[in-house]
Amino acid sequence: MNTMPNTQETNSCKVMDISNRNSNYKNRCVKLRKEIREPVQPIKDISDIQKAKDYLFNREGRYSITNKRDYAIFVLMINIAKRAGDVLNLTVNDILNKNGTFKKEIWIITEKKQKQEVFSLSSSAQEALTLYFEEHPEILEDRNNGLFPSRQSNGKSMGYNNLYAIFKGIEKKINEDKDDNNKVHVATHSARKTWAYQTVMKNKDNRYIIKQVSHTLGHNSEETTSHYLGFDTEETIKLFQNNGL
Repeated sequence: MNTMPNTQETNSCKVMDISNRNSNYKNRCVKLRKEIREPVQPIKDISDIQKAKDYLFNREGRYSITNKRDYAIFVLMINIAKRAGDVLNLTVNDILNKNGTFKKEIWIITEKKQKQEVFSLSSSAQEALTLYFEEHPEILEDRNNGLFPSRQSNGKSMGYNNLYAIFKGIEKKINEDKDDNNKVHVATHSARKTWAYQTVMKNKDNRYIIKQVSHTLGHNSEETTSHYLGFDTEETIKLFQNNGL
């Protein structure tokens, strides 16, 4: 015998189905919002770079014993455009000649891409490292030791977590007087981005500078470099702010 469908029950199922779909959608939205993260940024303001240097160089208390080390690693990283892993893998022998002078060409095999790359030390990087060696001459006793050893590691390089903590300290310092719209999201990769950003800004008259920086960073295109440095984001924000209706 055929029975008529229960209209009330059918409508109830439809409502429940729509409700479940809405609930799933909301859950996906919440998950996506949690996954949205502000990208690590370059330090764009020169005064912020100086503030970071002063902070590391002049810390007091329990961190003061590593001031020159942490200062040297920050100055080095914003001057050579290498990733954190590549810097932590450096040894004294990598950067110094046998007579103790700094090498002009420093060749490494990169950790991420396993490629041979070259860099050179600016005068500011050499000065920071010299101060570090003067305060910690024991670093030079075994040139196969890590350039930036942990205090508890018997010559082994400090770990990534230690390096990350240094940069989060920098982030806190340079943001202490900024409002929320001007705070800078700083992490270890900020150093590589800072070198690239400042190099582009200082060489605006060189029409090939983006191409040169892109090549140095190992990017596939100039567009990738512009996105990496946030230039496209800056232009998008300007479009919205300057074209109100």
